[in-house]
Amino acid sequence: MLLTADEIAELTGYPSARGQRKWLDERRWRYEVARDGSPRVARAYFLRRMGVTGETAQTATEPNWQAIA
Repeated sequence: MLLTADEIAELTGYPSARGQRKWLDERRWRYEVARDGSPRVARAYFLRRMGVTGETAQTATEPNWQAIA
């Protein structure tokens, strides 16, 4: 799973791919560059960088199935 384009823009504060890559590079974040030049950040990597680990990470990405019933 990858962060969405909107999530990357929110994370970096930059709407353009160029600004996003610069922000990520300055902070030494790992990412891949898509064909259109936009950065692709793995959601699991984002969660680790933000300090979400173990059970908390699973809870953060798992839907609340109880709310559906």
